[in-house]
Amino acid sequence: MEHLPKRSVTEVFRDITRALEQADTPLTTREIAKSRGLDQKTAEKYLGIMRETSAAGRVTLLKELPRMKLWSLEPIGLLSLPEKEQTRIIRKHFPRPSAEEKSMVKLLLANSTEENRALKTRLPASIVKAGWVKLARNGVYLTEEGSTIARGALRTYPELRSR
Repeated sequence: MEHLPKRSVTEVFRDITRALEQADTPLTTREIAKSRGLDQKTAEKYLGIMRETSAAGRVTLLKELPRMKLWSLEPIGLLSLPEKEQTRIIRKHFPRPSAEEKSMVKLLLANSTEENRALKTRLPASIVKAGWVKLARNGVYLTEEGSTIARGALRTYPELRSR
């Protein structure tokens, strides 16, 4: 078996990160290892470490002084991810839209976003209680916050457009 040159931990992390950044599609452990001259078990070990540590957040160097470095853990949330990744995660855990989302998208598609465009419809009480809709004499309409939520639901569940 060919012996690979020893590299620092930092170099291995950088190599793996570069491999993933440069790829147009997801890579297998074997592809990452081969492209960066790593043993497959080594690549697997480092990928596992990277996954575990990134779940806690992003380590950030806040300040570098002559004899001291100040570090912090910057939490990573769903909003820090690209929209496609956010949608994939949401759809994985919530594969179908809720009754609230369906109702709010219905109001959005009917352009019921102000009092003079209120719509007569039955809604889950939770939407009214949350303040996402307002009651009018002739029905209900989305508040600004409700409109924002409905647009997000429509991006997440585009199939609601055809209902």
